[in-house]
Amino acid sequence: MTFIPVKDYFVEVSEGNVTGAKSIHKFGRNIDADTGVEDIIEQSGTMTYLSSPATHFISSSNAGDTTQVVTMEYLDTNWDEQSATATLNGQNQVQIGGAADVIRVNRAWVDADVAGDVYIAESDTLTGGVPDTATKVRIKIAIGKNQSLNALYSVPNGMTAHILGFGTGIESTKAAEMEMYIRPFGEAFRIMHDDVGATDIHGFPLNKAPIKALAKSDIVLRATATANNTQVTGNFSIILITD
Repeated sequence: MTFIPVKDYFVEVSEGNVTGAKSIHKFGRNIDADTGVEDIIEQSGTMTYLSSPATHFISSSNAGDTTQVVTMEYLDTNWDEQSATATLNGQNQVQIGGAADVIRVNRAWVDADVAGDVYIAESDTLTGGVPDTATKVRIKIAIGKNQSLNALYSVPNGMTAHILGFGTGIESTKAAEMEMYIRPFGEAFRIMHDDVGATDIHGFPLNKAPIKALAKSDIVLRATATANNTQVTGNFSIILITD
């Protein structure tokens, strides 16, 4: 008898063997979530979503970061997937991506260790390389992490996201309400899953009834802590299918 191995669909997608499909894993943290609702993003607070494209720039909080290359995965004015690179110039702003061509930023990373925190933001006044206006910041890459930690994702044009599962974690001795939200294009954010607990990991596992998010939808994990200065983490996995 000849043994014919059964191929795992999700592995095949990850390997790039399924036409029109790819896997995405998003993960993030908020090391200073307070009692109000906050997104699970490295820079804390909540993400400001653009209604029209803007030009974006990179900068570091350390003047010595001048050779590292930043890669940014983003959606352009048509909500199509794009990737752009730029080299840091210390605490000075350097444009990344096209002029007035960035509507969403999904991920970013550096190719080498940095001595400062790296920011991707709209044009702004800087203090020591850090943008002064929190609402203009799209991504913060923390020292030692070398990649963004934002538990959010915006679905590209012409694609549908199927959320397979998500998980969240809460700092020991603390408690928080952990939620997943989706905002369909042109509508309001709607809650899709809710967990309340303390010092535990919550969420739903890989399942046979994934949550669907259409093109141009925004997906985000959020936390409402019961005490200030609570650290929370979150992650979710999706299969992205070309429409």
